[in-house]
Amino acid sequence: MTLTSLKKYNLIVLNKNDSNQSLELEFNNINQNNLIIDCNQVKLESFLDLFKILFKSQKFCKKSLVILTKNISFCNELNLIPTLKEAIDFIDLEEIERDLDL
Repeated sequence: MTLTSLKKYNLIVLNKNDSNQSLELEFNNINQNNLIIDCNQVKLESFLDLFKILFKSQKFCKKSLVILTKNISFCNELNLIPTLKEAIDFIDLEEIERDLDL
């Protein structure tokens, strides 16, 4: 797992050796910021339950959670986005909506 912290978001790239526990530990150690999790190297199904919990946590903190995956039709409960550029755009739009109280 690699973590990149930028001004508007944190990017976590999961690899085949990562588990729910390692992701949860990393999530608890980073600052409250928008989060993009790249799942292109792992099976999305393995992390689905944890993603739902993280999504609720981020929403409570008024931050976004976006999952990068090529399989965008997998789950309607999460923000599944195919590219990093689109994920950043999605976060920007959600920030604007929160600023406008939409």
